[in-house]
Amino acid sequence: MPNLPLPSTDFLGDGQRTTAEFQDAIDQVQNWLIVAQAELDALSDTTFGEAAVRGVGNLTGDVPDKAVLDTRLGTSGNLGTVAQEDSGIDDGEVPVIMYQDVTIEGDFTPFTLHCQRIGRVVTLWADDVVSHSSSFSPQSQSGVIPIDFRPPIDSTATSAQVFGSLIQGVWSMGSGANQGAFRIQYTDIQDAGFETRTASLWPPIITYGV
Repeated sequence: MPNLPLPSTDFLGDGQRTTAEFQDAIDQVQNWLIVAQAELDALSDTTFGEAAVRGVGNLTGDVPDKAVLDTRLGTSGNLGTVAQEDSGIDDGEVPVIMYQDVTIEGDFTPFTLHCQRIGRVVTLWADDVVSHSSSFSPQSQSGVIPIDFRPPIDSTATSAQVFGSLIQGVWSMGSGANQGAFRIQYTDIQDAGFETRTASLWPPIITYGV
């Protein structure tokens, strides 16, 4: 608002005030109102006007309408896509929680893989290091990861764990012939090549969205 002081309010009833003082007070009030009007016009043009341009006005003026905002944010528009890419938990809604243990085999010595899903966030992990046949990329049997815990179709989730020059990559396969498989891959960044091992560097874990 205007950075101008309003005139004193004790002019009325004061017989000692001159006509010039009253006129000066009137001029101050008028100047204050002129500045206030200019600032409100600017606010309307930039803030309320911008809201209307972006299609969130109430169709009768420039004031944003809550119902229109809710609709735009929930479906399409400037923030619509972002609003939909959330954790799957709406305000006041109890998130879907799933948990399932599966046995990983294939190239691995059988071990238990824990599968947890909260909303759209999935975490897969083992309690200890896992052993497998000599390989730089051991893989489980296909389809072992339950459908509700797999990455989106045509996508593979990966997670890298680094120890020194070695990288342990953990994979959850979401598509192709190996859909639903679990895989670990070892890379030596110092030698710029794969590292053949018979056991994981540490308990594998991976978290991703579905």
